[in-house]
Amino acid sequence: MNTRILIILSLLVGIGAVLHAVVPPVLFGVKPDMLLAMMFLGILLFPKIKYVAILSIATGVVSALTTTAPGDKLLI
Repeated sequence: MNTRILIILSLLVGIGAVLHAVVPPVLFGVKPDMLLAMMFLGILLFPKIKYVAILSIATGVVSALTTTAPGDKLLI
């Protein structure tokens, strides 16, 4: 795995997490999921299966930890 690509993917996840937390609700309290948009951008930029798997797991964990929907938290 290329370190440069992993750094770019982690930056995309970080930017998506910040946008996920900052973006205000648009309609009836529903917020657009910018973290998901950044994940799709990372998949389009680096479509290898290893990078897609790492990116999707990291995005899923961050999204589950920062969600505002009731009952959607990780069970730890």
